[in-house]
Amino acid sequence: MSTRPARLDDLDALVALEEASFSGDKMSRRSWRRAVTSATIAVIVAPLPDGQLGGCAVLFFRRGSNEGRIYSIAVAAAARGRGLGRLLVQGGEDEARRRGCTSLRAEIRVDNAASRALFAACGYAEFGLKSGYYEDGQDAVLIRRVLG
Repeated sequence: MSTRPARLDDLDALVALEEASFSGDKMSRRSWRRAVTSATIAVIVAPLPDGQLGGCAVLFFRRGSNEGRIYSIAVAAAARGRGLGRLLVQGGEDEARRRGCTSLRAEIRVDNAASRALFAACGYAEFGLKSGYYEDGQDAVLIRRVLG
C-alpha cells in the first residue's frame, strides 16, 4: 500500500472517516476543503486496494519553520491492523522532509495507548504534557521526532 496527497474528490470520504474516528474535536467539511487546498497544510490519504479510503493524516506547516506538526491521524475501523497508521506517519515524515522540516511534533491524548505505542515504534519521544488540552478536558502528551 502507499499514500498520496488528498484531492477535493476525497472530501466525502474524509468527512466520513473523521465522523467515525473521533467523538470530539472534529473538522468540518469546510475545514477539510481548506486543508486539502492549503499551501501550509498537507492531507495524506492511504487508499485501500478496493479504492476506499483506509486512513488519512493531517499535517500543519508554518512558513519559515523547520518543524512540522502532525495534527491528526485516522485509520478506518475496517482497515486497522494492516500497518496503515505507520504508513501514514511515514508519509507525513516524507512530506515534512520535502518541505525542509527537520522535526515533527504532535499531541496525543494521554489515554490513547494505541497511538502512543504507534508513535513510540516510529521513533517519537515524549517530552511534555499539556493539561486539559482536549475539549473534554483530557491531557495531551507532547511528542517529537528529529527527521534523519
